[in-house]
Amino acid sequence: MKSAFAWLSILGALNAAFAARARAIDFNMAPLEFSNRAACAELSRRPARSVFLMLDGFNAGKAGFARGAAMQKVRPLEEPKRWAQKSVTRFRLWSAQLSVDILESLLEGRLPLLPVDAAFPEGYRTAVESCLRENELLSCRAMNDWLGELWARAHLPRPDWAALGFSESDFFPKRLSENASIGCHVVRKFSAFHKPLATQKPDQSTVDSIAFDSFKPEEHLDSCFSPDDDADARFTTVQLDVADLASDEQWDAVGFRFWHTFKLFLSWGWRHAPEYQREFGDLRPVFASIAFEDSALLVPNGCRSVELPRCDSTGLSADALRAAKYLGQTHAAIREVPPKPIDILFDGRFQEVNNDVVGLLEADSADAWYRDFKEKLAALRLEMITKLNAGLAKLQVISHLLEPSALGRDIEALVDDPALDLNEAYLACMEYTLSKNQLFEDIDREIQTLRDAEELKSVLLADSSRRLGDHIGFYQHVAGRMQSFCKTLEARGQLASSVADLHKALHPWAFYLLHPAERSSYEGLCSKNPEHPVCPRNLEKRYLLATRKLSNGAQEQVAICRTPLECARTVLQSLVSVISVRRYARAFLPLGEAINSPDLLNTYSGQTACKLYDPWLKKRQAWKLFVADLGSAALYGAGCGAFQYAMLQPEVDKPVAYREVYRNHEVAYDILTKKEPARYQMGFDLQFLSGVSCGVTVSNALLDGVPAPSVFYGDFTVGACYGEDHTTYNVKVLVPGRPEPTEIDEKTSDKCFRCSFGVRSVVSKFCAMTPVGHAVAFGVGIFQGVLRLAANLSDSANIPAIETLNIDQISKSFEQEKGSWKRRCHDRARFGLSCGKKSGGQP
Repeated sequence: MKSAFAWLSILGALNAAFAARARAIDFNMAPLEFSNRAACAELSRRPARSVFLMLDGFNAGKAGFARGAAMQKVRPLEEPKRWAQKSVTRFRLWSAQLSVDILESLLEGRLPLLPVDAAFPEGYRTAVESCLRENELLSCRAMNDWLGELWARAHLPRPDWAALGFSESDFFPKRLSENASIGCHVVRKFSAFHKPLATQKPDQSTVDSIAFDSFKPEEHLDSCFSPDDDADARFTTVQLDVADLASDEQWDAVGFRFWHTFKLFLSWGWRHAPEYQREFGDLRPVFASIAFEDSALLVPNGCRSVELPRCDSTGLSADALRAAKYLGQTHAAIREVPPKPIDILFDGRFQEVNNDVVGLLEADSADAWYRDFKEKLAALRLEMITKLNAGLAKLQVISHLLEPSALGRDIEALVDDPALDLNEAYLACMEYTLSKNQLFEDIDREIQTLRDAEELKSVLLADSSRRLGDHIGFYQHVAGRMQSFCKTLEARGQLASSVADLHKALHPWAFYLLHPAERSSYEGLCSKNPEHPVCPRNLEKRYLLATRKLSNGAQEQVAICRTPLECARTVLQSLVSVISVRRYARAFLPLGEAINSPDLLNTYSGQTACKLYDPWLKKRQAWKLFVADLGSAALYGAGCGAFQYAMLQPEVDKPVAYREVYRNHEVAYDILTKKEPARYQMGFDLQFLSGVSCGVTVSNALLDGVPAPSVFYGDFTVGACYGEDHTTYNVKVLVPGRPEPTEIDEKTSDKCFRCSFGVRSVVSKFCAMTPVGHAVAFGVGIFQGVLRLAANLSDSANIPAIETLNIDQISKSFEQEKGSWKRRCHDRARFGLSCGKKSGGQP
């Protein structure tokens, strides 16, 4: 009753608003798609129609402040803070304007849609190949020149696209864009317009809240081009929509190319579009230095995707980003040897979809949510870059001061050294053995693939005199000498150490691999207590010194490693740090090659891409079971109950493991599956013959440890029991597809009565007595097959179900009714239909 009064008060306020001539506006937003788990997983394979462009003005503000400080030296009245504020505001406005320009150019067919596969026009292929030869990724001069040529032709009255190898199919379909438009809004606060992110199925309150919010949009939205001084100076969430398309199917065929082209031109246009370079004016030098790709994040608004999800390090980065919102410094990415994204995914800890997994609708404002999100990402990034640079610095010092052959000879000389520290030898050999052990991690294989790693290119030390490949070559030489050294000691029996707790002196990554359950209890024994008996004894020997470090104004020497074995362990440990950063680099490090566009709000895109969840499995199984039931009914009717057959479960592919592969310098995963055999039950029943009550049942379900049901089809049982102080009634119904009976208040009592009615047993006897019984038996089998089909198709989570709502249509219908819904209007609005018409167009 309380909620009813609340709704009445809201409606009263709305009626007053309508008295003031409130008017519906055109929002130009894509339809809101409400979907369950299976539908959300299926939608991840289809292109988005609405996205969030999340802009962070930090880099722009920092560059603007630096520009102001430089100008102040020439003009003392200049204020660096004013330059910073101006730079941040202009960054937001021009980013939004450039985005809309590109989207409209694509929609209107003034720019071609660039391919995402190998079907490249000749000029595009040449540019891509040139970038790859220069060890760049779609950001080299050849690609910039190619995109500049396309941009220039788009502004000509007769661009002659055929001369560049483009055809009509390379442009946005005219029929699809006949009434289409681009919507652009700054999101102040996530509202009813974003309800699909928190609700799987719309109800009356959902439609009402959309209608209410549509008449006070200023509380939730703002114009993309409004220089609002009240907005957050740094963080902005821009919503871009492709609205009023004529066909969803045709959009699905071109949508991924549409967003791929948009991302390429957005990165290029910010730095090279001549119109914007002129418009930037005094800020042109500032914006030229901005890491634009690190300042923008493109997130699909809902279950659809900007890029087709892939089962690789890029595709799975969304799960890492999503987890970062809540985990922060406890995220797995900053561990010594973090689990791979596929490992976490394969554990099967799936979140529900459309339950606001990252708390958008709970935030006080969109700016506050994005601020919190970026702060956690920045902290994680700092930890990872610190670990990466520390590892690379040690490698740089060792490779600069030592030749690998010299270190190898010193390691081999230890074999006959009477002062050899066997504890240190055990630790070094254990770590090098673990690095090559496939049972744990096969770290050695990951190290070999670092030569061509694209993930770390933009964050490697720029002033390093040696490349990463040189360090890997150093490691390979040392690893070969270590293998010979360890085999010799093992043959002599010198590695069979019985020292207690020696494993606690391993480097953290090796300790974690051997004792994953004790990860949180590791204390770095030797770093805290070097005199402990299990620690190497000769660490006081200075075998190699690093560069000098200032401490309180005085120089001191920092030892990188003091013995040959410690140097070998340090080389391996440093490379382990590099590969551990690489595992999550796509999620957290500034790659600078393209704007990141993770499926941040879809918890099933990764599972679907990696074949861990099939959105159509349950539906296919339901129909397979129904076909099997039809065959069973025919067999039962023909044999008058003597022969029976029941399909318990169709054959299915079950993921069991994955194989790691490296394609195009990137980690990808092939999911390995095994087929689970179909489970069935067959029987020969003689109870329809007078005086005979026996039968034989054969089932392959027992092979998997699952007992077959004792009956083919359920009985309807009704019973009643009487006791001293109470009487209970019990109803049991066994329905096909639901092997367990439903029990209601079943208790033990003194006296009970039960009556069972077995449909099939009665039909069997009736079938034996009259020829019509065969048809009746067949009909009963069909009926029960239909019951099981209906039960299977009623799964609210695993049978795809999508319902769309059109904001503009709801808003206009609400205006027509002057703020008071009629039942008919409310129901029609849910399906995107006008209240005053019997039919409506495509939402």
